[in-house]
Amino acid sequence: MKHLREVTFALLLIGCASFSSTIKGQTLEGYIYDRIDTVSATLASVYLLNSYNSIINQQSADFKGKFKFTSISPGIYSVRVIWMPYDTIFRDIKIVDNTLIKLNVHQFCKYDASINDKTCPICHKKDKVIPIRYGLPVSVNGENPMKHEGKTWKAGGCNISKCDPNWYCKRDRTEF
Repeated sequence: MKHLREVTFALLLIGCASFSSTIKGQTLEGYIYDRIDTVSATLASVYLLNSYNSIINQQSADFKGKFKFTSISPGIYSVRVIWMPYDTIFRDIKIVDNTLIKLNVHQFCKYDASINDKTCPICHKKDKVIPIRYGLPVSVNGENPMKHEGKTWKAGGCNISKCDPNWYCKRDRTEF
């Protein structure tokens, strides 16, 4: 009889422990990276939102781009990441168990919109717009290094970043 009480008590403790861990909630943790460089999103702001888009919790990613939300009830949530100068991203997440995610952010570049459209944003014309080329212009066979196949282009310089203008309007002297 004493042995039966000890076994019952042990089973009761195990049941309470698993029930309390269910009540305690789940964990959502993840890493945020720049999708091009795989650079950690150091100190990015990470928000956990409920189904009504209300913020439940907020924190900053650490120096490795890691974040962690604890004591989350199972359900559907949204994660919002804000890391300047990158685009804000949203990701819907279904939490059933402890969840590990990897989020990739994309750097915002004001020149992305003009990559395929050479319409000047000032005069709204294309007739005086020439491409911008990056790198060191070199003369080949005595040709003008600022022309290629009879077409003129503007030198953009040797330093290339992730966000460089694509076009130059000679009329308005503007790069876009």
